[in-house]
Amino acid sequence: MVEKLWLTPSRGKFNWQDMCNKIKNFIEEDNNYDYLIAVGTDSQQHGKDRKMVSSITVHRVDKHDHDRGHGAQYYYTAEWISYLKTLKQQIMYEASLTYQYKEELKESLQETFGTYGISVKPHSDIGEEGKTREFIRDVKAMFSGFGPEEDVEIKPYSYAASCAANRHTK
Repeated sequence: MVEKLWLTPSRGKFNWQDMCNKIKNFIEEDNNYDYLIAVGTDSQQHGKDRKMVSSITVHRVDKHDHDRGHGAQYYYTAEWISYLKTLKQQIMYEASLTYQYKEELKESLQETFGTYGISVKPHSDIGEEGKTREFIRDVKAMFSGFGPEEDVEIKPYSYAASCAANRHTK
């Protein structure tokens, strides 16, 4: 099996472990800040296939004002799927990829996240406007079924899915 590569617009390609090391180093280089980490997935149809893109975003923010950023980085990976036929299948598959990568990230960086009190937030590219609104309850129920701490963000707050991942689905 070929290992997936994670890309950044400015620093190139990384395997999973190298990406996790970059995230760890980014966090540990300055512990005077809080870190907001989010994972999200978006997709777009291209002919008969669908391009699925998942992203991991890491924001360094002021401890007292999370709206004041002090740097960020993000990584993304893509895969092509041909068997998703309905919008509901697409949305639920996006949500499952988001959860998978979120859990893998938490496991890989468990010690760092524990030391700095960092959690990972799932993001979904659904919202109150448009066709995806009918799936909000399903996606929220899926995440809440994984545990009480699983509160998925939706549009307009789901930047890991609706901005970072979306940028690379085209």
